[in-house]
Amino acid sequence: MAGFGTLLAGHVPACIVILVGYGLLIAEMYMPGFGVAGISGTALVIGGIALMQPTAAQALLLVVISVVILGAALFFAMRSLKKGRLNRTGVVLNDELDAGETRDLSALEGMMGTAHTAMRPSGIAMLGGEKVNAVSDGDFIPAGARVRVERVDGKRVVVRESK
Repeated sequence: MAGFGTLLAGHVPACIVILVGYGLLIAEMYMPGFGVAGISGTALVIGGIALMQPTAAQALLLVVISVVILGAALFFAMRSLKKGRLNRTGVVLNDELDAGETRDLSALEGMMGTAHTAMRPSGIAMLGGEKVNAVSDGDFIPAGARVRVERVDGKRVVVRESK
């Protein structure tokens, strides 16, 4: 397809519009929701292809190239979320607890345990062999530190580092 190279070379501004659209779509892959970046990126890619006024075969080739580029970007975005640097930081809690927990937590008062995650000030503590959502008494508590339950206010378990 010798005409495809000529199409790209003759429409540099349209190529730039498409590249900016790809950038916005890739940025949207790392941000939750379908927002302004995703809508703008989609519009820019479609608008850039339309500005080139390609033949049907060239338009199909541009769409296939777009799908391949965005598919590869989506693969790397999903891989990054599962195995990347963001997943290994202490900012993202990978442990899930039952959000609808309704049991009486007052029996935990005075109990000793360990901080399962860092508490900044909230996190997860291992108390009596169970993971419990907990809040530090104001101080940062690193993961693995010994903690003692100071008080229980309804569902709120307040812990303090035990030295």
